[in-house]
Amino acid sequence: MNLAELHPRLAGRWAGRKHLWLEDQPTPQGTSASALLIAPAAKGCFLRFEYSWAHQEAEHEGLLIVGHDDKRLRATAVWIDSWHMRERVMHLQGSIDAQGAISLLGAYRAPIGPDLGWRIGIMKTGPDDLRIVMHDISPEGDKTLAVRADYRRER
Repeated sequence: MNLAELHPRLAGRWAGRKHLWLEDQPTPQGTSASALLIAPAAKGCFLRFEYSWAHQEAEHEGLLIVGHDDKRLRATAVWIDSWHMRERVMHLQGSIDAQGAISLLGAYRAPIGPDLGWRIGIMKTGPDDLRIVMHDISPEGDKTLAVRADYRRER
């Protein structure tokens, strides 16, 4: 599926809850309300995901911009977040499947040791429901849930 087909399925305002896991804990260490705006960007060449959330009583926001190379069937993205990334920009690559699920993979500098992978998955879970899931990926390839945000389209 290409971005032109995704725009009408995803564009609009969404509200939900964001859950944050730290250090492979079985339950989230933070849960907050989250607002999400999905809109076309750069005359429809990209899709913009702009969101807000809170952690430890501090407000945060993030922005994911997704593009798609229709010839190569490859998605590309940039991601920033005031808590996760702070002053850095993450570049990601991946795909958009036939159902419109977006799968992106990037990497970030670990405090100690080799870089860690970061996976972002975005999928509709119902006609008016959307889920964004983010995983840390160890150098050995082990995935650890870091974020799950469940949204419902606002009417």
